[in-house]
Amino acid sequence: MQFKGFSVLDTVVALAISAILATLAYSSYQSHIEKSDFQSMLEVASRFALNQQRHRMGFSTYASKVDATGQENNNTLIFPDADQYKFKVDKNQTNIQQFVATVTPIAPAHSSFQQQCRSIRVTSEQGVLSYRTISQTGGDTTSQCLPHE
Repeated sequence: MQFKGFSVLDTVVALAISAILATLAYSSYQSHIEKSDFQSMLEVASRFALNQQRHRMGFSTYASKVDATGQENNNTLIFPDADQYKFKVDKNQTNIQQFVATVTPIAPAHSSFQQQCRSIRVTSEQGVLSYRTISQTGGDTTSQCLPHE
């Protein structure tokens, strides 16, 4: 009498191959999520810079404080993403056409990519924007995070 079906060896080999493929797929998925999160942060930094330009048109000065809700005034920019990101704004007191802002997600960084590309520093000089990335330890990592720069 001959049995039809899989042997234990066949099943173990199939499970091992499945585990290897799942591991590869998961690491690829994690990399995709990290890059997507970074792109979101870059988009937030760009929208923030544009809102700063709008604020300057209305109040003749850049805002040095950012809030998610409240009343916009001479010193405060209302920006909905301020509850998910921390904004540190440095205005140039001698050149009113310049500001530097650092955008950092509030959620802690877990992966090495997120630690390496932790913050984005956007500089506006007379309306021209430039971007730099800052690691969790404070180093400039623009060449690794923004290779097209």
